[in-house]
Parts: sequence; C-alpha cells; structure tokens
Amino acid sequence: MKMPFARNLFLSLLLFQLTPEEGVAQQDTTRRQTIEITSAYRPVVRRSAKINLTASQLKADTGKNLRPYEIPAQGLYYSYRAVILKPLALDKESGPETGDRNFVKAGFGSYNTPLLRAGIGIGDARDYLFNFYADHMSSKGDLENQQQSLSGLKAAGSYFRGDHEFYGSLDWRNDNYRLYGYDRSKASFGRDEVLHAYRDLKLTGGLRNQTANDLDITYNPEFSITRLAVKDKVRENSFLLNLPLQRIMSEKLLLRVAAGLDISNFAAIEPHVDSAYDIKNNIFSFKPSAEYNSDIFRINFGLQPTWDNGAFVLLPDVKIEAKLLDKFRLLAGWRGGIVKNSFRNLSAINPFMDSLPIPAKLENLNTREVEFFAGIKGEIGKHFSFTGKAGWISYRNIALFVNDQRPDSIGKGFSIEQEDDANNFRVEGQLSYIVQDRFTANASLILNAYSGFKDKAWHTLPLELSASARWKPWKKLNVKSDLYMFNAGSYKSKENSGSARNLKGGVDLTIGAQYNFNSTFSAWLDVNNLFNSKYERWHAFPVLGTGLLAGMLVRF
Repeated sequence: MKMPFARNLFLSLLLFQLTPEEGVAQQDTTRRQTIEITSAYRPVVRRSAKINLTASQLKADTGKNLRPYEIPAQGLYYSYRAVILKPLALDKESGPETGDRNFVKAGFGSYNTPLLRAGIGIGDARDYLFNFYADHMSSKGDLENQQQSLSGLKAAGSYFRGDHEFYGSLDWRNDNYRLYGYDRSKASFGRDEVLHAYRDLKLTGGLRNQTANDLDITYNPEFSITRLAVKDKVRENSFLLNLPLQRIMSEKLLLRVAAGLDISNFAAIEPHVDSAYDIKNNIFSFKPSAEYNSDIFRINFGLQPTWDNGAFVLLPDVKIEAKLLDKFRLLAGWRGGIVKNSFRNLSAINPFMDSLPIPAKLENLNTREVEFFAGIKGEIGKHFSFTGKAGWISYRNIALFVNDQRPDSIGKGFSIEQEDDANNFRVEGQLSYIVQDRFTANASLILNAYSGFKDKAWHTLPLELSASARWKPWKKLNVKSDLYMFNAGSYKSKENSGSARNLKGGVDLTIGAQYNFNSTFSAWLDVNNLFNSKYERWHAFPVLGTGLLAGMLVRF
C-alpha cells in the first residue's frame, strides 16, 4: 500500500508545478528551437561568357612575290646619283629636304648668288596628298655675260580611292642662260643678245592600282604634255603616252606588255635666212616581255617593235641574272632603245645649244642604241655593296655637240652633228658603304672607249668619276661631301680650221654641313668647287671658281 500512495503523491506534486497560478508570470526555461547544419556550404557562381583570347588565323595573302627572298645590306640610304655638272658649277638642288614637306630654305653666297626654296604639303596620304614647291637661284661670274638664273614652280598631288591612285603634276620652269663663250677680243654683246630664255611647262597625270585586281593584273597608264620655248627662237610641243600592263601567271612567271607614244613638233626660225619651218618627230613602240624567277635564275625576255618616224626597227630586251654563292649575282643582257633627240632632251644636256641644233632636212633625227653587256653585283659583309658591268654599245645616228664653226660666227653656241655608225666599249662600276643613317659613302666610275667615228667623238667624256659621303657625327649635325672628276674629250678648234683639240679635265669638290638647333630651325653651309678649278665641260664656257653659300632652313 505504500507504493501506490507514494506514486500518487509524486504525481500530484508534479501536476501542481505544471499548473500556472492566476496573475503570476512564469519564466520559460525550455530550450529554443534551432536548425543544426552538419554539412559544409559551398557556394557556386554561375558560369559566365568569357572573351576568347585565342589568336584567330590571319587571312591568306593571295599576292605573289616572284623574286627570291634576299636580306639586304644594313642601311637606310642607297646609292646617290651622280650630281649633274652645271655650267657654272653651282648645284641647284632638285628635290625637297628628306622628310620635309613644309619648309623654307634661304641663303646667299659669293658671285651674287641668292638661293630660295620652299615647300608646302597637305593631306594625310590616305585619302589625298598635295605638295607645292618653289625654287630660285641665280649667279653672276667675272666674265662678261657669265650669268644664269634658274627658277621654277611645281605642284604635285595624288588622290586615293579604294585600291586606285590618281596622280598628277604641273611643273613650270623659267631658266635663263647666256651664251658667254664668245671671243671677247673680237666682239662684245649686250645681255639680251646672248640670252637663252627657256620657258618649260609640263603637265603629267596617271592612274594606277596599288594592288593587283582579281585577275592578278596591275596597270599604270600615264601621259605628259610639254611645251618648251626659247624666246623668239624656238618652240616645241610634245605629247607622251605610256600604257604598261602586267599579269602574274604563277609564282615564277610574270607577263608584261607596254605601248608607248611620243609625239613632238619642233618649230624654229633660222637666224641666217629668216625662214620658219616645222620638224615632226614621232616614235611609237610596243613592248611585250616575260619574266621568269627561280631561286637561282631571273630571266627577262622581250622584244620591242618600234616605229621611228615611220621606219620600223625591232629592238631586243633580254636580261639574265644568275645567283652565284649567297650574295653575288652574275648579269648579262642584250638591250636596245631609241634616244629621242628632241630640243627639250638635248638642251637638258647642254643648255648652250644653238636655236637650231639639228638640220631641218635631216632624215634620221633620233639615235638608236643596242648594247651587249655582262657584269656582277653583290654584297660584302653587312655594309658593302657593289655593281660592275662591261658592255659593247653600237650607235646609229649618235648626236654630238659641236662648237660653232660658221665663218660669220664668233662661237657663241653649239650645234648638233650626227655620226652614222659608231661604237663604244663601256665599263661601269658602283660601290657603296652604308652604316644605317649615320654614314654613307658611294662611288661610281664610267670608262668610255669610243671607236668607229669618222672624225672624233666631240665633247664626250672618256672618264667620269663621282663620289659622295654623308656623315652624321652626332644627332644635330650632318656633314656632306661630293666629288666629281672627268677626263674631257675633243672639240673643234675654229682657229685651226676645225682641227681637233683636247679639252682639259676637271675636278669639282663640294663640302657642306647642316646644324639642327631644334626641329624647326637649322643653319647650313656649302662650299662649291673647293679647288677653284675653272674647268670647261663645254669648250669656251669655263665654270665659276670657289663659291660659298650659307643660310637658314625653317621647318613648320
């Protein structure tokens, strides 16, 4: 009985504790509900699109380079051309300063020599490009009427549209020479009596595709119109048209074809009989050729059918290059051409020509040249390159400058005589040493051994040697030097009934320097004919002595 009573008592007390009393707040001592996580949480970011940085394959180049790959010698500048020997031994620069499109170059020197050159360029060379140049130089020597004045204006531009370039230029020259080669012991002349005032206007234009079209064809048709006049004496109008076309047939074969038209009309007044007449001089040529290239050979084979004032002649155009070792090539060829003896071309060689250089009734106006040659070219080390060539040239109707021999003349100018058939064994060589843009030296040699002339090869040059050097000792200073030497030919001596006499040779050394203060201002100095050699390239026309020129160059 004790056990039930105890159990009932325990249950009663438990019930009493769990039953709340009215008005009394009970504290909740039970455990709050919670969620327990027994596994670790690993957040995952959604995969996003990423830029593909893998290089894509370049578009295939469909162009074909037919020439074998060659690594050139180290350098930035290549061989300079020989400086043209001016009658007064003053070098009138023919082009703008390298890299300058907006500039003014001015100076003054001995022999009352002002020099002014200027250039302005606009355009980005992507859509269009336009350049304008102006130049003037004059000088006056110690002899009576020993003076010249050379001036010119030129505008040239290009317009780019797609893969094509439209280009053109307009060039005007006003060059005044005086025929000062007369005998002053017998006569004296005023300035206008011996004036040769050349007025030359030239318009050119053309169109070329900068890359081959879908048929692998490139073309470059171009034309030029020229008008040359010598005051009250001569006028000559010319029209030239050239239509070249080439097509790449394969990686090793290239076909070319070109048609050329050269029409000119020369009109003059014969000073001795006061009669006017015209001379027409027209040349038409057609030139197909094929070029084959391999790792060892490069062969060009072509023919040039030509009509020289109606007379047909077939001229060769063959050239072969063969690789010898790594950096040497053997050369050989057989080439021909027509040298047009227009007044414009002849006066560019000798500005002291007579107003009527070629007899009016001359049947064969132009000179035909055919040459066989062989040579070698190559590179030695990283800085030397050279070319050597020897050839046999046959002339037909070669034009020669002959000093005036008329009985009533005092020997002011030159006329033209032609040799029916003549030959020349010519040896040529060029050598270059280039060290980037810091130092460049070049030299060229030409030896002529003329033969087959009835008399002499009047006023030709048996020997010509030219050399130049450009040195940049430090960033702001440029130094230059040019040397020209020649061994002169023969001339007709009027005092000895036209017998042959030999001209003396000449040596002309020019040195100069330019100091760049900054990118805008520079000072320059030139010393011409340093040895004061008053040689005669043309008989009775001595050049000036040592000349000093100095000035400033401004770029903007």
